[in-house]
This record gives sequence, C-alpha cells and structure tokens, in this order.
Amino acid sequence: MGHLEDLRQRIAQVTLTRKESEIAEFILNNASRVCFMSTRELAEELGTSDATVIRTARAIGYSSFLELQKMLQDGMSRQIDDAEHVHASPLKRIIHKEGHTAGKEAMEQFNNLMAQNLISVFSKNTPEKLERVAELMLASRCKYISGQRPTASLAAKFGFLLRMTTDRVQVVDDAYALEQILDIEEGDCLFVIDFTPHSQHALQLLQYAGQRKAETILLTDKTSSPLSRCANEILVADVKGTSFFNSNVAPLFLLEYLAGRMAEKNMEQTKHRLNILEPYFESHRAVKTSKPDVHPETTEKKENET
Repeated sequence: MGHLEDLRQRIAQVTLTRKESEIAEFILNNASRVCFMSTRELAEELGTSDATVIRTARAIGYSSFLELQKMLQDGMSRQIDDAEHVHASPLKRIIHKEGHTAGKEAMEQFNNLMAQNLISVFSKNTPEKLERVAELMLASRCKYISGQRPTASLAAKFGFLLRMTTDRVQVVDDAYALEQILDIEEGDCLFVIDFTPHSQHALQLLQYAGQRKAETILLTDKTSSPLSRCANEILVADVKGTSFFNSNVAPLFLLEYLAGRMAEKNMEQTKHRLNILEPYFESHRAVKTSKPDVHPETTEKKENET
C-alpha cells in the first residue's frame, strides 16, 4: 500500500474536529511540502497552533508529528527510488540489485511487489472505465493491437484471446506497424501497450490513428506518460519489478480481465466462434492424450532381443 493511501485510510477511520480535518487534508494534499515543514511552519500556514498540529498527528494514529513526517519522507524516498529504477537501463537496474539476497527474502520481496502491482489494476482503473473500454472495442469495426518490443508478447496474448470471441482483430507487427494500420479509419480502434521508457514508434502510431479519426486506447504505467495526450482512453497498471526488467504480471491481469468482459458482453458471437473452434480444441486434446502407435514389427523385434 502507498504511504498516502495508508494516510488516507487512517484519516477516514477516525473522527476529527473541523480544524483537525483541515490539517489532515492539507497534509494529504501537500505531502512533499509537509515532509520538510516544522510544526510551527505548518501551524502558521494554516492559522492554528503547534499543539493542534501535534494533536492531529496523534488523532490519526502517530505517536508524534515527527513520526508522521518520517513516514512521509520514507514514502517520498521510495517514490524517487522507484522512478529512478523504472527509468534506468536494464544494466543499471541489475547493478543496483547486485549483492546477495536470501532465497526466502527474495521470494517475499517479489510476492509483495507483485501483489501491489495487481492491486494497482483496480485501484487505478474504475469499473466504469474498464466497462467503457470493453464496449468501445466491441463497437469498433477493426481492432488493432500494438505492442513494442518488450510489450509485443502482451499484444500477442491479448489479440489471441480476442480473436476467439470477436472478429476483425489484428495484432500489429512491431517491424511493420505503420504499414499494418495504414487503412485504419473512423469506426476502428487502436489499442497500444507501452510502458516506461516510452516508445517514439508507439507515439507515431497513436498520432496517425488519431489523424484518421479512429478511437485510441493506451495501456501504460503512468497517466503522465507522454503518449497519454494522444489516447481517447487510458488504462494504467504498475510494472515495477524486482530485477532488471519491467513486470508484465499486472498488465496481463488487466488484459485477461478485459478480454473476459468483452466475451461476456458479446456472448452470442463468442459462443458462435467458440463453437467453430470446438472441433479443433477436441482434436488438439486427442493428440495430446493419445498414446503413440507401436508398429507390430518393432514389438516383435524387441521381444526376440529379450
């Protein structure tokens, strides 16, 4: 849980006076400033007393204002470290991680971070937004899915799931992306998956699709992404990893959820297309489970050798 989210929950769970509520709200909305303010400076800013500031900190669960301030400073430091880690090259990330980590500690660290990433999917995307994106894509005539290099596998998986339940889905090949969306037009949509560090190629695709009056959807890791201004809809998932690469756990989670919702909303076509595929599924299962044929002559030869 983020430090500000923890603070927000603490404030919501207690009863504060009007002045205490004002102080708590100011701290929540100005955390980067409060990190370096004394109780006197904060009191003067809000026209109150040092004692009221200290009482507010205690009311929301801290032993003192200094403890609350230390929590904010630690949270800001982690944010800076995370930002530097995400923007660093893979080589710099692995050098930053250099050093022995016990197996259990590494597992717990990975587990905690992936849990936070998964939580980010539904904390940063409202149900209404996810439903809106699903309906927008279903209403589109052609659905182009694009991923650039490290996100190409996500685009391929999303496209694979969508093809089974809806028509006219095209996964855009990174090498020939612009040529493949050349005919995109109003009534179509382009779904781009792109994370920090952002791709100039992805930006060009979004700009071109926008010029052609197609709907554009961006899945990224920050709403402040430079690609955001070119997208009609923005979905956000955290990609922080414990090693030298971004994690695809949360984005894949979001894409699978979105594909499932689209299948449910488009049930008749979903059943029709899956019915067509059913014999192929059955054939695949038969091949996987059947035993290989043994030629009689081979069996006889082995018996004679024995």
